Amino acid sequence: MRLEQLKTYWGSFLQVGLWVLAIGGTFIVTPPVLRYSEEIQTENLTRFLIAALSALLFIPLRKKSAFADYTYWYKLAIISFMICLASILLYSFLVERWSINYYDVTLVTGDAFKPEAAPLLERVKDNLHRTHLDINTLIKAVQGKTDQLWVIETLRNRFYKLSLLFLITFLLLSFFLITTVQSILCYERKKAAV
Repeated sequence: MRLEQLKTYWGSFLQVGLWVLAIGGTFIVTPPVLRYSEEIQTENLTRFLIAALSALLFIPLRKKSAFADYTYWYKLAIISFMICLASILLYSFLVERWSINYYDVTLVTGDAFKPEAAPLLERVKDNLHRTHLDINTLIKAVQGKTDQLWVIETLRNRFYKLSLLFLITFLLLSFFLITTVQSILCYERKKAAV
């Protein structure tokens, strides 16, 4: 391929690269899980959904790629940036409150212990000779099986909300990056046409 041909397709290469980067980002920031043993299935499903849904973004890119579409993509990039930023902040806030980092996995936690967990809590306190236990110690005592400590309905509710927000946040991030590049491409076409 000649340099002139590469210049023609640089935007498409960049957009595909950003799509791959968005998928790769899920290896750095892992999605939340209900139980420590479910980590792999949840991550794989989330990565697949992000890849598939992000790929759908490329359909309108082909239809609206003329130089006249510059302002459309420019406005869309600004709006998606603001929504993406709000989504990142909300996800960070909820992850801080509703989960814990357990061996590099974002494990969803509950708010009130279930009554059946009381004997387990007392046994762990006695074994460790402590009057108070932190959440990390408790989760280690049940080997990441959070449903032994908290009501499963609360855990599922939080898990579904965090998972959906994780998915939306990554999709918005890839949408912002891809629309920004599309805006630049349309602008360059506009300059080249003039």
